[in-house]
Amino acid sequence: MTREQLTATDSCQGNGEEAAITNLQGCTASARSVLNQCCSTNSGSEKTVWRCLTSPEVPGFCAERASLPDCLVELMCLATESDQVIVASTNSEGRVQEQVRCFSHDGAAYSWDDWPDWQELVLRIAQQQIGSGSGKACSAAELGVSLPGSLLAFTLDLSRQDRLVFSLLRLPGRPAFTAKEAAILIRLAKLWQETSDLDENQLFVQVRLLTQVAQYAGSQKDLQRTLQFALRELSRYLPGTLATIWTLQTAPPARLQLAACGDLLTSASKKRSDSFWLRWQSLPTELALENTALAPVVNERRILYVDNLSAHSSTELQNWGKLGFAVGVALPLLAGSETVGVLVLLSTRTAGFTRVQIQLAHTVADLLGPMIHSLQLTERLRQAYEQLQKLQQQLVNAEKMRALGEMASGMAHDFNNALCGTLGFLELALKDPQLPTHIGEVLRMAHTCALDAASTVRRVQDFTRWDRGLQAAELLLVNDLVRQVVELTRPRWHNAARASGQSIEVQLDLQAQHPVLANATELREVLTNLIFNAVDAMPQGGRITIATASDAQAVTIRVSDTGLGMSPEVRQRLFEPFFTTKKERGTGLGLSISYAIIKRHGGEITVESEPGRGSTFTIRLPLPREVSVQANRDAFRPVPAVSQTMRVLVVDDEPHVLTFLRQCLLHLGHSPDAFSDAEQALAQLERKHYDLVITDFGMPKLNGQQVAELVSRHNPDIPVILLTGWGEQVQHGKAPSSNICHVLAKPITIEQLKQTLLHLQQNRK
Repeated sequence: MTREQLTATDSCQGNGEEAAITNLQGCTASARSVLNQCCSTNSGSEKTVWRCLTSPEVPGFCAERASLPDCLVELMCLATESDQVIVASTNSEGRVQEQVRCFSHDGAAYSWDDWPDWQELVLRIAQQQIGSGSGKACSAAELGVSLPGSLLAFTLDLSRQDRLVFSLLRLPGRPAFTAKEAAILIRLAKLWQETSDLDENQLFVQVRLLTQVAQYAGSQKDLQRTLQFALRELSRYLPGTLATIWTLQTAPPARLQLAACGDLLTSASKKRSDSFWLRWQSLPTELALENTALAPVVNERRILYVDNLSAHSSTELQNWGKLGFAVGVALPLLAGSETVGVLVLLSTRTAGFTRVQIQLAHTVADLLGPMIHSLQLTERLRQAYEQLQKLQQQLVNAEKMRALGEMASGMAHDFNNALCGTLGFLELALKDPQLPTHIGEVLRMAHTCALDAASTVRRVQDFTRWDRGLQAAELLLVNDLVRQVVELTRPRWHNAARASGQSIEVQLDLQAQHPVLANATELREVLTNLIFNAVDAMPQGGRITIATASDAQAVTIRVSDTGLGMSPEVRQRLFEPFFTTKKERGTGLGLSISYAIIKRHGGEITVESEPGRGSTFTIRLPLPREVSVQANRDAFRPVPAVSQTMRVLVVDDEPHVLTFLRQCLLHLGHSPDAFSDAEQALAQLERKHYDLVITDFGMPKLNGQQVAELVSRHNPDIPVILLTGWGEQVQHGKAPSSNICHVLAKPITIEQLKQTLLHLQQNRK
């Protein structure tokens, strides 16, 4: 920096009180007023002194963060053309402490060994109290000091006995200081005093601001709110400035994301400016780091200061200038050696920012950098903890599912064996032509309930295998299915509700015209579950509405109630396994199983609900494709009856199942021999010829698989039908013997056995 940048070439005018110093920014208003009155404004220097000294274009300023006293001493040295300036303080004990020392270019190269000891000189000046009372600077001659060069001195009283001494020295051979330099020294020395008070006030402001932000961050773990609070408080000290924080997102592509935006305040009212509407909607939300002008702030961790945004080469900064901003400064937010974001200040004032304002922003940036890093780590830790909790819950659910599968597998065999006899005898009873109509209706309802019970056990057993596909599908009219389910559930929503003093009404609006390809038992289970849930949601009674509709793509079923409704949290977890709001009255499997069933049908189930406004479950089932429908019709088309009596060997260790199978085969016109012991049955096979063997899978001594292998050794042409009370477990396990032509899951129906035998006879022709 040259003297020409700081001093004017004009000669002094008038009484020499005018100096070549222009409006000093960063000083108090009173100090600026005094200097403007005594200094020339026609100095020929367009830059102000402070702007020259503190411009970010000057190397090292932003990094060193020079104080205003340092700048003032440099100004004293250059404006008075001194070779050395020493500012020191003295106390009552005669101790001298150097505050600031500054050399001109020539003075820095000169050896000062011939000069008297500077501490002695400072004490001599302090004892004379130069300037403390008269307000005048003093030369070496007036002090009675013999110096090889020229001296200009001035003191300020810090307290009763402590003083601040300003010593301006010129090398030998140079002219003595004039009244002009004395006036400059006095003004700048007094400005030093005002600056000291200003720095103390500014220190209080910084401490107060940092304390407020730190306290808020300690009580609030939300990053967005913390940054918003920090910018709101910072804006109080930066009138006409919009402060924004951009956090660095390192995930490719690297970018700066707008995280918080402060308020644009006016200096007069300290309230939000009405003349500028800029806030979030006026700024981009993301800046690509590769193309932004803020990239050097992030990559090189240095401050960017732009005097004229509109004239900048960056289109991005030009756009900010078009929004009404004149000057901008960007400061890196650092956490150690890592850049976590950028603090951007946009000022509407063409004068820009003062040293104090930049220092304040720099202090806030120093606090926000580690704070952002800490809160980001806390947020990532919270997300990781939530993910861990979710995984733990999934493991718990998986263990529950495993335990449930083991329990269901063990229960399925015995339960299905019992249902096999129940269903079989019900079907045989229904075949009686003399059965009264009203008794037949009751038996058919009991038969349907038994089938559904068996299907429920099978679905619980297969609950962990949602991908097993759609089984036993047929073309159904959902309107008929809905009517049937309403009648099946009448004891719950009508009779039981009335017994407890409730009044529940069921309304039907059945408009669906197209059939769907579905498993009737599974869809009945879904609708039954939804109706029961609706009843539970209306403890004071209400109305259940079931509506169906169809379009070119799907059939829709809606089940609505006027009950308690659900909160968003409950609605979000509604279809999770084992989630229930019924406490000990619920298992948490009903809706999750229903969800699995609808997914197997290729459909979707959704829910709409608000607390106090009831709930509506919507099921959409896709219409079958023409090809699929035709294939389905062919698959389930009855096989023409073949009038052929078969000799059948039946093996089952359950007496009631054995009796049912024997009666069923007799009813179908076949000749059965039934045995409860597998070894006895195989011995009978040696004595008599049979066309077919029907054997249970789970038996003592020999299981069904072993029986089939022994039958194959005896005669591989004898087909074997394997019955199992384990659902589809056999199909998922070891491959059956080659002579096993069918595997039927208990409980079986007369029609199912009839169709199987007819298929077997048809294939053997």
